[in-house]
Amino acid sequence: MRVGSFVYNNGVMNILNLNKNSGNLNRVRAIVSVIFEEGGSILIDKIKLKYLVPWKCRIHCFFHHPKPTQCLVQMKGNTEALSPDALRRVLEKLGPTFIKLGQVLSLRADVVGEEISQELSKLQSDVPPFPYVQARQIIIDELKATPETLFKSFDKKPVAAASLAQVHRARLNDGTEVAVKIQRPNIRALIEQDIHILFSLGALAQQRLPQIRPYQPLRVIKEFADWTLRELDFTIEGNNAERF
Repeated sequence: MRVGSFVYNNGVMNILNLNKNSGNLNRVRAIVSVIFEEGGSILIDKIKLKYLVPWKCRIHCFFHHPKPTQCLVQMKGNTEALSPDALRRVLEKLGPTFIKLGQVLSLRADVVGEEISQELSKLQSDVPPFPYVQARQIIIDELKATPETLFKSFDKKPVAAASLAQVHRARLNDGTEVAVKIQRPNIRALIEQDIHILFSLGALAQQRLPQIRPYQPLRVIKEFADWTLRELDFTIEGNNAERF
């Protein structure tokens, strides 16, 4: 499995380029809507993306606006600050890529502060497993053989499932017990799409929110992209296991 890479430069990845792809645009709308619903309208206004918030979402939020103490953006004196628990909720709602981003940021108290770091450490990537029929097809596509041929036995029920993959117990034809890690269907495409969007949103935020520039959001996103795409490349994990 290949490792992808993303290089950001001015004019290459921006919101206008995202508009050319309906799938990307729909995903941006979903992201912006979640931020808006969780009380982050101030951020949406400042990066000038309110036009992407569907009217249905605006009407719903008008009648069901979160309490001030539950909003993503809260006022502390004259200063705007992110609510740690609301930020965690946003990342959970946005799915695997953003959960992974939150987990990485939880290790960077120097970037997000101790309070947010501790809250993001609560993020868990445990999710319901995907069906065995899909797992079987992925094995066939990747290894060009069925589980029945490759293994003496293969447990259809996974022993663990996370945001990127799930693990099945199996036994090789020579009797060796193994754990088979299978990537979630289409997870690479979703994560690559989200990373492109993160670069675009990060560029807008860095341009229009001067207070976050010292945190170098584009650099953080680049590091996150490199780390996550390496994690998606199971050949690297396999080589590390062999070395160990």
